[in-house]
Amino acid sequence: MQLRSTGCVLVALTLSCGDDGAAPAACTPGESQACSGPASCPGFQTCNADGSAFGACDCSGGTASSASTSSGTSSAGGGSASSSSTSSGSGGGGGEAPFTPADLPGLALWLDSDVGVVEDPMAPGTVIRWLDQSGNGLQAEVVNAQVSPFTIDPQVLNGHDAVRCTGGWMQIDDDPALQWGNGNFAIGMVVRTDLFLTSPTRFFEKALTFAEGITFRQPTQSTLEFAVGGLNAVTVSIPVADDFHIAIMRGQQLDLQVDASMSTGVTTAIDVDNPGAPLMFCMPGTNAPQAAVAELIAIEGDLSDADAVKLMTYWQDKFGL
Repeated sequence: MQLRSTGCVLVALTLSCGDDGAAPAACTPGESQACSGPASCPGFQTCNADGSAFGACDCSGGTASSASTSSGTSSAGGGSASSSSTSSGSGGGGGEAPFTPADLPGLALWLDSDVGVVEDPMAPGTVIRWLDQSGNGLQAEVVNAQVSPFTIDPQVLNGHDAVRCTGGWMQIDDDPALQWGNGNFAIGMVVRTDLFLTSPTRFFEKALTFAEGITFRQPTQSTLEFAVGGLNAVTVSIPVADDFHIAIMRGQQLDLQVDASMSTGVTTAIDVDNPGAPLMFCMPGTNAPQAAVAELIAIEGDLSDADAVKLMTYWQDKFGL
């Protein structure tokens, strides 16, 4: 079950008990908040029954009763995932903990529609920001939302939400975690393409100029494209439909896998830092009202073949794809 909590700043309750000397409560009994556990895993911690302190950070994916954020309303709790999302097919086995993106070496960014999507408290269902779960403290802000507000498509994918790309775009300011020079990197996304698209939807872009940056987009109704440095691009054909797809990209070797299809190009050696260039994503094309993002990760360094298989299987199980 997914619960959303208003993102107001939570103020510790003080108890007035006359002259008995009782210490003020540190938190409200039963209250939960997001936290970062071992190896920066995203989790939740719950206030003790006596209100004296929060308990240990639990990264097992249980549902939180509420989660505090800086403002707005944040969706919280990975416990809403279907039972298949923790299957051993995602790389666990023999008593190992189930695989999650938090296990990936070099994880630079992780946006998960189950945790960290902050809603406007005055307009529930309208997204104002999306909080990173990688441990790097990044956050995506909605830009140009007055054109058409970003909204949540609730439980649209095997019981999980997606963020609809409507009007403007989402943006993360440039950060050292997103500066990869001419080294290897990887990007993974779960996106919904659009049947009626007439100009490209840019699902991921970090570039000051098209010739220097990284782009993942739907240029036509029937293709997805991954480009490093403009013309260095690979494409994969997709059905002409409003469908969700899993896409895993690896650069500089220029690999694009979409579901079961793979396309490989010529290895590049382009400096993709573009200092000052923000990461922009979820930028819909013309006539693309169905474009959406359910999850996004970025990795600095190599994504091994084994880890790419684990990530693909994890998303297939979680989202029923």
